[in-house]
Amino acid sequence: MFKKTVCIVVCIAFVTTLYGCATIVHGTQTKVLLSSEPAGATAIVGNRKVITPATVTLKNSESYQAIFKKDGYEDAYYNIDREMSGWVWGNVLLGGIIGLIIDNTSGGAYKLVPTEVNVMLLPKK
Repeated sequence: MFKKTVCIVVCIAFVTTLYGCATIVHGTQTKVLLSSEPAGATAIVGNRKVITPATVTLKNSESYQAIFKKDGYEDAYYNIDREMSGWVWGNVLLGGIIGLIIDNTSGGAYKLVPTEVNVMLLPKK
């Protein structure tokens, strides 16, 4: 009975190290709301093109620059940055080197900020 219990505990501990803490908590992608004043601008982020307001799903492993365009208005630019997630420390505390590797390769080690972008478009002079 003791050997069976130890085997179960070891198996559970092994399986939980196969996933990174940050990847489990917030995944590898983030939904970002893009809006503009006035609404109806074209927003371009990465390879996505939407009309504001809209939500796009972006990979956490990259930083982005959103470009907002609307006839009669100056183009506006906004940076969406990736930052290290505090959940990565869960791997260090739990001794999960495998989890740390997974978080870094999957993009789960990062989060995007901000998750809501609202720009004020200025009329062309």
